[in-house]
Amino acid sequence: MNGSHIKYRLGLGSPLLRRSFWETTDRRQLHILIMRFAQKQHLLSGKAKPSFIWRRRRLEAVAVFERRFGPVPAVFRAATLPRKLSLYSTEGRHIWPFAAQPALQAGSHAA
Repeated sequence: MNGSHIKYRLGLGSPLLRRSFWETTDRRQLHILIMRFAQKQHLLSGKAKPSFIWRRRRLEAVAVFERRFGPVPAVFRAATLPRKLSLYSTEGRHIWPFAAQPALQAGSHAA
């Protein structure tokens, strides 16, 4: 490995885990981080490992995102994540698209 993978790790000491990074990064990067935090929490929730660390990070990052860029889907704001296969799509449509467009609301599927 050439070292380019290091900046994407979420281990101890990673700049991606710092609030100062969240305050200065762009919309897309923060969006990806929130989804990664949710995925980490989701993967650890069924095991004996503590998932509260990732829940706290996710909720803090969501608060920063909402203050800077606007609303986040309720699934990412909730204290606990729902048990389902995908946190990102419902019936083939993205819950929270990367483009700066409104998120899919529950029950509002276009024909």
